Amino acid sequence: MNLQLLVALPIAAFLLLSCSRADVPQRSVTDGVTVRSQCPDLSGNYMIQGEDGEVHISVKQERCDRINIVRNSGYPGTITSEVHVLKLDGKVQEDSPWMGSADQYKTSAKFDGSVLQLQARTPRGTTLTMIYSLTPDRDLLEDVLIDGRRHGGPLAAKRQNGGVISGRVLDTAGRPVAGVSVTALPARYYSMPNNQLAGPLRIQGTSPADYVSPVNKTSKTNARGEYQIYYWAPAEYYICASPASAVTCLESSLGNTFFPGTVDRAKAQPVHVRSGQEVKGLDFVMDMRRRYTATISGRILNPDAAKAGSRLRFVLMPRKLAEPILLSGAQEFQNAANSPSAGQFEIRNVPPGSYELLVTDQLVALGRTPATVVEKNIEGVSVTLRRAIQPKGRVLAADGRPLPFQSIEFLLWTDIHPLLSKGPFVGKVDPSGAIVMTAPLARTRFSPGPVRGGQRDPDPFFEGPYELRAVKLPPGTYILDVRQGGKSVYEGARIGGFPIQFASDSAPVEVIVGTGGATIEGEVQGAPNKRAAHATVTLVPDGTRRANANAYASTITDDRGHFSLSGIAPGKYKVFGWETIPISAFLNPAYLAPHEEEGVAVTVAAAARVNNLQVPLIQTNP
Repeated sequence: MNLQLLVALPIAAFLLLSCSRADVPQRSVTDGVTVRSQCPDLSGNYMIQGEDGEVHISVKQERCDRINIVRNSGYPGTITSEVHVLKLDGKVQEDSPWMGSADQYKTSAKFDGSVLQLQARTPRGTTLTMIYSLTPDRDLLEDVLIDGRRHGGPLAAKRQNGGVISGRVLDTAGRPVAGVSVTALPARYYSMPNNQLAGPLRIQGTSPADYVSPVNKTSKTNARGEYQIYYWAPAEYYICASPASAVTCLESSLGNTFFPGTVDRAKAQPVHVRSGQEVKGLDFVMDMRRRYTATISGRILNPDAAKAGSRLRFVLMPRKLAEPILLSGAQEFQNAANSPSAGQFEIRNVPPGSYELLVTDQLVALGRTPATVVEKNIEGVSVTLRRAIQPKGRVLAADGRPLPFQSIEFLLWTDIHPLLSKGPFVGKVDPSGAIVMTAPLARTRFSPGPVRGGQRDPDPFFEGPYELRAVKLPPGTYILDVRQGGKSVYEGARIGGFPIQFASDSAPVEVIVGTGGATIEGEVQGAPNKRAAHATVTLVPDGTRRANANAYASTITDDRGHFSLSGIAPGKYKVFGWETIPISAFLNPAYLAPHEEEGVAVTVAAAARVNNLQVPLIQTNP
């Protein structure tokens, strides 16, 4: 079944931008007479909630003359932040890149009655047209056209009555601590192997991390130790303070303190921020004394396996099962050994924690070993480098029928992909049915740099555990099974469990595609006799299949509150309709538990069609 991850859609980067409005007078002169007209005031804070990501937009408008748009978007593999300052006179002006592009745009912006139109052109001639209008609820509808063709719109950007977080940071003697960076980390829900994680897991980091939230904001404490951060979307947050020597607590795990005053991330307590709420008094103590750090040293057993002349990189990646908050998804350390050419290594100033030590030349070889730092140095660590491999796999139809292979696409997630990229590897299918791996969706500072002709070397595919998720399947089909070495690795798979093992001698993976997928159509009902437009609909499987991410599906209702889900495998499900829901929270049993009775049970057979399913709207306000 298609999980419909927005990040995998080519147009995902264009389904963004937004605003809101109230009427503001503008003046024009005709034959010497000043004529007063109206233009909408789009100032405000907004959010577009996608199926696997969010877009946050802050808009400031100066009458009908100028508009300032700050947009931060966060999707796995598509992470952008951009600022646009535009005159509203309809004239072409220099502009910054749109939608994560590297191109410098020339953009015109003007109001046509109550509608704002922006046209942004690249040097290569591509034209983006954004058209904005308001719903009766004062949310903004956005239409995106690329070279005159509509792409996926319109989408609704919900107005956010942002909250305010404030408090003080004190030292152990009760004195204010100035110059400390305080960051709020929005909670995200994920399920882990065997449901070992009962509550929320916050995966957060710098650019190479698994998921980077678009709404991280940081405040520096003043001389009285006070901090205050404005315009938070309604959500659940973890508050983190870092020493003045660090930019934010996202830069390093060293020296961080979490509300209500603990260095143990497992004991951090979330803070709930409601719409328009001011949360005061979030005071906590930060121990400014130097904390213990360790050295990890050892030897690479086969340094010749690396590419000649390449520099080995040493990266520590936090292991994911022990703590509810993960910072700095991958941190690189310098090799301080006296004889690095002989394979010796020594990395210093490692904070306490449970890690995976990764050693790689980023081109052809990777070694890995676990390392747990408590209160002493770790010596005698051995690392064996293993060469990159070419994974093998193929796609088969369960009934033997030919499949349109060009319509099939997978994502392969690995537990070490933050080292290589922001996103997973993309698997496409050639005409013979063989799975062909392409580069990850996005790159990071750990990725290889440009090489001859401005082209990059292909990202290496290293052996290790992987999880496969389908993002594109032919209509009416679903994943029936995934097999390797004659055994199923599908039904027993766990979300985040990485059940597929790729190695130089591993058996090929077989993805079995079932035909005759079912369809469910219906409506989400909000207030009495009112359908819920732009609500999130999630299809959640019954029983043990809840551990398999491919058994879920999600979509967004249209303007009339209507939804349609297709390519559903036969079985029992519940359908939920959400006013708002944290990203991927429907995959987490702890999040679903209090809402179980609000889901609508439905059973589908092969090729069945369920029409007019009425789903109640779950109104959640963290």
